Amino acid sequence: MKAAQTALLPVLAASVALLTGCVTRSYTIQTEPEGADVYVGGQHLGKSPVQKPFTYYGTRNVILAKKGYVTRTEKMEIRTPLYERFPLDFVSEVLWPQQIKDERTFSYTLEPVALEAPADLVARAEAERKELANVPKTDFEPPPKRRQKQGHGTFPYPARDRGWWRQR
Repeated sequence: MKAAQTALLPVLAASVALLTGCVTRSYTIQTEPEGADVYVGGQHLGKSPVQKPFTYYGTRNVILAKKGYVTRTEKMEIRTPLYERFPLDFVSEVLWPQQIKDERTFSYTLEPVALEAPADLVARAEAERKELANVPKTDFEPPPKRRQKQGHGTFPYPARDRGWWRQR
């Protein structure tokens, strides 16, 4: 009887190990237009669309940058699902017999940079220059000098020689 139980023990352990599930988590960041550089938490992930696995839920800072488009900074919030909250997380992580996939997708649209026509830029600069020409010039007057204190430990007392204590 004991031999049958000891032979059954490895089979039981292997079946329990195979039946336990786990949760895999990942997020995908898509941009319109594609090909923007994606930075999450200061780390460059690559060009969009990009997918990354994660372990912890929470808020992440996302920076999306592409030449010719306005750089966009967003806060990406990944909320914890109900089955990943205490005490249900033990069931979903250890006891559930199948693998659970938590895949999130975040989509962002980048706006093109609005460039000003060169003629408009020159006209605006000339208007600013004319406006600054009308500003009255004032003479700069430095603040009055403060009189230094006279007494022990203040300058203009001369510095002592390094070997002054040997001269006694």
